[in-house]
Amino acid sequence: MTSPSDRSDRNDAAKRAAKGSEQVTASSATSVPASLRTAQPQAWWPQARFISAEGVREETQRTPLQGYLRALLLTLGVGLFLVLPTDILPNPIFSREVPVRWWEYLAVGATLILTFLWFALPAAPKDPQAGRFATIIGATLFAVACPVCNKIVLLLLGTSGALGLWAPAQPYIAAIAVAALALALWLRVRPRPLSL
Repeated sequence: MTSPSDRSDRNDAAKRAAKGSEQVTASSATSVPASLRTAQPQAWWPQARFISAEGVREETQRTPLQGYLRALLLTLGVGLFLVLPTDILPNPIFSREVPVRWWEYLAVGATLILTFLWFALPAAPKDPQAGRFATIIGATLFAVACPVCNKIVLLLLGTSGALGLWAPAQPYIAAIAVAALALALWLRVRPRPLSL
């Protein structure tokens, strides 16, 4: 049997615990921004903070200016990746045996415009397109590179094959790469139907 003094001690302890949890709840609620507070912590777990998915998205979302600046910097990186090793932009590190053809400027320009749009426009949730982008940029690099400076093509086809087979195919490869990048961009930004 429990005595009345034991019961009052338990009641006092329960009151102190409840008061302490209220203080913890109040102090934890003030440290969380109001936009992230969506539910009150449960009494049995006073330190818990419940954050909705919308609150997380609000905190991590970029401003449009930050998004465009990021897209511009990434496009600049892709552009340097395309024009420096192919010597479309003359530089002292790389050289080119075959002069730059007119369509190579168009292919690189279209790729850079689509690259900027790729990074600037918001993607649909759960975007599976990231691997396609790198593959298409690699195909564009092969398409605009000097046909006899490409070591892989030279090993596979030799010099006469590089000039006789690979060089005439490069404009078509560039057109396919630009079209594939445009299609991948459209697939990335198009609205998707909700699935139940």
